[in-house]
Amino acid sequence: MKKSHTIYSGIVSALLLTVMLNVSTLFAQEQDVRRAGVGVSLYPSVVSHSVSDFQGLPGLPTCCSEYDSGDGNGFFIGALYVMPISADFAFRGRAGLSMISADFSQIDVIGNVVRGDDSNPQVLDAESESILTADLTMLNISPGVLWYPTDIPLSVSAGFSVGLPMSTSFEQREELVHPLDTYDENGEPVRNAFDGEIEDISSLMLGFGLGAQYTLPIGSELRLIPEVEYVVGVSDVVADASWKASEMRFGISVMYEFPTPTEEPAPKPVEPKPVDPPVVDTPPIMVTLDIQYADKETPPSGARIVVEEQEVFETFPVLWQVFFDENSADVSKSRLNLLTTNEANVFNESEIVPKTLRVYSNVLNILGHRLRENSSESITLTGCNMDLRDEQGNTELSKNRAESVKNYLVSVWGIDANRIRIQSRNLPALPSSNRRPDGQAENRRVEVTFSSENIGRPVVISEIQKVSEPQLLMAVPTVSAKQGVKSVQLTLTDDAGNELENITARNANQPIPVNVPEGRTLENTQNVTFSVRATDQINNTVSASREIPVEVLTIASKRTVTNNDRVIEKFSLVLFGFDDESLTEAHKSILDEVKERITSESVVTIEGYTDRQGNLDYNRRLSLRRCNSVREYLSSALPDNNVRVTGIGNETILFDNNVPEGRMYSRTVVITIDNPVKE
Repeated sequence: MKKSHTIYSGIVSALLLTVMLNVSTLFAQEQDVRRAGVGVSLYPSVVSHSVSDFQGLPGLPTCCSEYDSGDGNGFFIGALYVMPISADFAFRGRAGLSMISADFSQIDVIGNVVRGDDSNPQVLDAESESILTADLTMLNISPGVLWYPTDIPLSVSAGFSVGLPMSTSFEQREELVHPLDTYDENGEPVRNAFDGEIEDISSLMLGFGLGAQYTLPIGSELRLIPEVEYVVGVSDVVADASWKASEMRFGISVMYEFPTPTEEPAPKPVEPKPVDPPVVDTPPIMVTLDIQYADKETPPSGARIVVEEQEVFETFPVLWQVFFDENSADVSKSRLNLLTTNEANVFNESEIVPKTLRVYSNVLNILGHRLRENSSESITLTGCNMDLRDEQGNTELSKNRAESVKNYLVSVWGIDANRIRIQSRNLPALPSSNRRPDGQAENRRVEVTFSSENIGRPVVISEIQKVSEPQLLMAVPTVSAKQGVKSVQLTLTDDAGNELENITARNANQPIPVNVPEGRTLENTQNVTFSVRATDQINNTVSASREIPVEVLTIASKRTVTNNDRVIEKFSLVLFGFDDESLTEAHKSILDEVKERITSESVVTIEGYTDRQGNLDYNRRLSLRRCNSVREYLSSALPDNNVRVTGIGNETILFDNNVPEGRMYSRTVVITIDNPVKE
């Protein structure tokens, strides 16, 4: 609407960006410790007004159809206060006077007029331009935080903006603009003209700001601070109207930093002049390196890494549900792994990658494979819909979804169609919450039920896992540099010289946490070499290294030599109902099998989880109730000790919660049984 807004913001942005990109070359010296300071700030701004279903100020007559958006200018002047709270963060507060303007315009066709003579009349659209301008003056308070990500004086700011309106004014009018000689019933080209104070102005105007600033020294204590900040409005300007104002601010502050207080040293007593020790010529930079355990004391022999093979049997309950897009019955658009006939002929469920969602992606292939092997068994496919919008009451769509699944089983897996029964309904018998998009997506599904649990049994997959112990080591460099330390770099390499890790230390002479690579990476390595490279401020460089031995314990070696091998078995229980902890018959069938695997020497862990819906505290309690339901059912088989129950809730999300199957698999309890192997 106003080209000056764009030109003004472009010029200011270019000037500030040029200063902030090039000024670091002018200040190569070490920065002082950050200090508290006070100052003044001046921020002109470009204002954008976002509206929805907004025809004008409430209570004023208008023929405007709806304003799309508005723009304007702004201005802030006030006081600034900065207080460091750590090496990387500081509190920043601003308070002052803020003024913003708003310009709205909308052209509407309001009828037609007849022009010309009686022999050649012309009917023309009559157009009216609705114009609304406003000016707001506020007391503005902006608390926030500054973050200094690097040693250069560039900081990122984030905080809130609170505006307290002090004065407001507006002008409204509608001009008849086409044809130019159109007039209202009073013979005037302007109508609905009003001005005055804005009524029902919001008592608080809230916003959230994000920006960047650069601090330039212009004296021993004075600082010049250019800044760019975008403040998005989160509250409406006027009650009962969807009108929010956001600002792109381009400003500058002048700040006085309080000097660091100095203490006069106490006078020293006069002592006899000591004899100077002999001069020892030490290197300009020296470094040593030690490797320690993170969670326990390191023995005199030094740290070591053990790669241990563990035999893991994991039970994957199958989620016998197929999910569909809204208004769709096409199973080929699902996230399932659909095979060709030739691929189905060589499918083996024991060869599925042992990951929960990979198992689920083969749910129809597992079903087809088991129906082939059990020719007397039958299934029922129940199609459902979310019973909202275009799907409301659409049981024909539900039936088509079930037919789509049936066609895949018949055409690809060769299952007799008479063994597959079709049902349809609206919402599932146990629906998810239909008030949320997540629940609606979960209700668009086909459910599979069986003539016997032989078809619906869980998938059991075994694998050999190779686990590194410990999983975390601490590299402890000790650097001495006459000119000061510039950088410390740590690398890990294997026997062949392959780089496993590369870490830049944030601070010299501080322990560096190092994640030990996974077991499969280290299984063919006898030693891992930790190397540290230190550089001082004038680029003198020195290095040090330590070799950490790697011991590989295979299952065969543990059983033959140490006889301390253990077998890990994992069981998951799904599907718990939405916001429910009760056990189903399917759960109890799995838990009966769990009971048979528990011995008096077992170490049993029971962990409960939820999906992302709901707050952390409630979901933690819900997951703990699910754990306790499982523990109570297993109580007769559990050992007196070595049982750990944890309700994790959605503090840890197990699977991708952007898809229905990921959310449903997250409503689970995972039981881990650690059993010793007896010869």
